[in-house]
Amino acid sequence: MPDLRGTWTGTWGGSPLTLVVTEQTDFGADAGLYVGPWPVLGPRGPGIGGVLTSTVRGDAVSVPVVGRLGSEAGRLVVVLAARGRAGDQHLRLAHVGQDQMQGMGESSYPWGPRGVVTLTRRAGPPRSAPGRARR
Repeated sequence: MPDLRGTWTGTWGGSPLTLVVTEQTDFGADAGLYVGPWPVLGPRGPGIGGVLTSTVRGDAVSVPVVGRLGSEAGRLVVVLAARGRAGDQHLRLAHVGQDQMQGMGESSYPWGPRGVVTLTRRAGPPRSAPGRARR
């Protein structure tokens, strides 16, 4: 499972989009009954959490986001769900390269973003070598 933590930037339906993945968990097998990214019955699968910032009526709006990870046709798939004051947002993305995800998204409210999503992970600060402290 690739590490998806970090800042991803791109577009959603032609408008700016940022996804900051702050946590990634691996709970084992992805099995059971799900409603969107939320497990209802069965063991919890791997997932992510963070903040989604999309453009709504010309303003940047940030909301907490949760997601689950799965596999389809040999490719990692990320299903994200966010809930804001205006309503829900859902994105289904395929990990198409080391630092790229593409897919589709929709909003439950008519003025929200919808359509094609493309994201690229921004390069982060260099990591320390294992066992060596940074000064």
